[in-house]
Amino acid sequence: MAIVTLVTGGNVGNRYYSLSEAQREIEEKIGDVLVSSSYYESEPWGFDSDLPFINQALIVSTKLAPYDVLAEIKDIEIAIGRTSKSFNGEYTDRVVDIDIIFYDNLIMFDDPELIIPHPHMHKRRFVLEPLYEIASRMVHPTKQVSVAALLHACIDTNKVYSARSI
Repeated sequence: MAIVTLVTGGNVGNRYYSLSEAQREIEEKIGDVLVSSSYYESEPWGFDSDLPFINQALIVSTKLAPYDVLAEIKDIEIAIGRTSKSFNGEYTDRVVDIDIIFYDNLIMFDDPELIIPHPHMHKRRFVLEPLYEIASRMVHPTKQVSVAALLHACIDTNKVYSARSI
């Protein structure tokens, strides 16, 4: 069994319902959710929108290989209502987004479709805050520092707030 770390998010529609559905589908199609963070609200990252995001980190035990996890994620996103992440190279509002942050200690940089660890996770407070809650001591396989150290060093100025649970 492998341990895959995911971050889910969305800023359109009933955000809590969408993330709840994403977690249910992950549990059904990818593997057992071992632990999940609280919900965190943040401003959109990388584009302007009046709609704040809700994010959550999940640690999942899976029998699936990395590309199979990615395929299931894409299917889950579409089933929940995802259209595209970007338009003309610009990020856009979305119902749900699921990113693979870590897959065990695997390092994959050869394929732009799947880069592990996630290439921007250390720059994004909305990823690091929920991840810190459930895995502060997890070590980034290429940077060789903990999630806690990454959060402490993060220069992202977007505010991240703990949000309500459902």
